[in-house]
Amino acid sequence: MNCYSKSEDKCLPLTTLDSFQEEPHETGILVHPDNMYYIDMKFSPPPQHAQFMRIDKGLWKQHVNPAKSHFLSHTFTNDNLHHNTAMLHVPAFTPAMIVWRNKSLMDHPIHLHGYKMEILDIHMPDRNRDCTRAECILPTKYNSPKVLQQLDNSIPNGRAVLKDTFILPAGGAVVTRIQTKSPAVWFAHCHLEMHREDGMAMILNVGNYTAPSNPEWLPDDFPSCSDPFVQSKMDQPACTCYHDGDVVLAQALTGDHRCSRDYLCMHELSEAANLDHYLPEGGGVSVRSEYSIPNYAIAIIVCCIVATMTALSTFASTRKRRKKDIVEGNDDIAKDRAAKLSKLARQLGASTAVLGDMDSGSQLMMKLRSLNFLGKVHHLAKL
Repeated sequence: MNCYSKSEDKCLPLTTLDSFQEEPHETGILVHPDNMYYIDMKFSPPPQHAQFMRIDKGLWKQHVNPAKSHFLSHTFTNDNLHHNTAMLHVPAFTPAMIVWRNKSLMDHPIHLHGYKMEILDIHMPDRNRDCTRAECILPTKYNSPKVLQQLDNSIPNGRAVLKDTFILPAGGAVVTRIQTKSPAVWFAHCHLEMHREDGMAMILNVGNYTAPSNPEWLPDDFPSCSDPFVQSKMDQPACTCYHDGDVVLAQALTGDHRCSRDYLCMHELSEAANLDHYLPEGGGVSVRSEYSIPNYAIAIIVCCIVATMTALSTFASTRKRRKKDIVEGNDDIAKDRAAKLSKLARQLGASTAVLGDMDSGSQLMMKLRSLNFLGKVHHLAKL
C-alpha cells in the first residue's frame, strides 16, 4: 500500500481503501473549476543537474525559499520572494483539487505540511509508450476540468483516504483534494532531501496570507532578520537556464526554465558574461591597470616585447640557415680539391715515367717543371 511503482505488481493503490465513516463530512460541497490546480515536476540530468516545479502550466522553476526574510514577519511582502519561488495561491475556507504530475523516471514521495489530502485517484503510465530513456511525458488523463468534476462528484468529502505524504509514480499522476482553512503558508516538497534542496518544492499560500502587524505573537526566541544566522545566508541567483544544444537525449533546458544555482547561471552572472559592464562610460575598449604606469605605456611595452621576441627568433633561424649553407659549401670545396690533387698525381706519375728516356738537358727541364708542379701540390695541400 502506498509503495513505489517498481513493486507495483504487489502493490495496492490507496484508492482501494474505504473510509470507516458511515456518513461523509460536508456533503454537497463541490470543487469549483477555478479551484482545480496542476503541479508538475521534473528532473534535469547532469551537466545541468536540477529539480524543477511548475505551477498551473507556467514556468519550470528551480524552487528557492526567501533567504533573509520569512513569511511570519509583519513586514514580509511578495517583493521579498526570490524570483524563482514556486507558489500556488488558493482561496481560504474552500475545497480545492490539486493534480500532481511527474515527468521524471523515478517515483517521488510528496509531502504537504499543514493538511491531510484526500487521495482521489492515481494514474500509472505505460512505461513503454509514455517514457523514453530520459523522461516521461506528462499524463493528460486529467487535463479536462470535466474529468476532475466527475471524479469530485463520485467521491464525497471524507470518503477518500487521507494522507500528508504519498508516492507520486514515475510518469504518473495523483489527484488530491483538500478543504482549505484560515490563511497560512505551507511548504510542499519531495521528501528526498537532495531533491528538495535541488528545487523540487513549492509553497501553498492559502488565502493570500500576511502575518499579523504586531510581532509580539511570535515566540521570544524566534529569529529575526537581524540575527547573524539569517544575515549569513546568501541569496541564490536567478536566471533563465542555459540552453545547451549538445545535451544528449534531447534534454536541453528550454527558455521556460528558471535556474537558481551558481553553476547553472554562470552564462548570465559570470564576469565573462558581463564584459559590457566593464566598458568605460564613453564606450569602446581600453587597457586598464592598477599601477601608476599610464595605459598607453603598458601597451607600448607589450608591443616592444613582442617585436623583440619576433626579431630574435628570426635572427636565430637565419643564423642557423647560414651555418648550414657554409657546411654544405665546404663539402663542395673539399671535393673539388681532392679531384685536382688526384689529377696532379696522375700527371706526376706520367712525368716520372718518361724522365729516364730523356737526355740530360731535357731531364733538367723536366725536373724544373716537376718542382713547379710540386709547388702547386703544396699550395693545394695548404688550402
